[in-house]
Amino acid sequence: MAKIIKPLTATEVKNARPEDSPLRDGGGLIEIHNCHKARESFHIEEAQNNPTIPPEELPRLVADIKQWLEEGKIQSKTYYLLGWSLLTGVRPAEAVSVEWSEIDWENATWNIPAEKMKGRMNKKMPHSVPLSRQMLEILQNMREIGG
Repeated sequence: MAKIIKPLTATEVKNARPEDSPLRDGGGLIEIHNCHKARESFHIEEAQNNPTIPPEELPRLVADIKQWLEEGKIQSKTYYLLGWSLLTGVRPAEAVSVEWSEIDWENATWNIPAEKMKGRMNKKMPHSVPLSRQMLEILQNMREIGG
């Protein structure tokens, strides 16, 4: 019976070493292959971290955000989202994808389901974020304005 081999991702092909390949010469599957040449066909962008702000600059940022709201430069939803992001420390995609059904008001917890978490499908785990008084205030304000 033939051995079934799972398909490779572009990253796996890029990082593959010919000596590790089950298709290598003498591996019993094929006599000649050019899989090692496939690496040159893939361009994979390196992951880049989002820029951060030094902690000592946070008070100025918060003051600027509040001033922008007062001057009408940003909408209240934007103001609350920026505050939410700063307080929770979650990734931007998680910050904007909160659903009311994930908020446990009674226990002051945000329960993020596994399918929303970053990572490989079989490694994702649900995550709970404890909510402070300030976080709950932001959520209540967002709820009132239809956010």
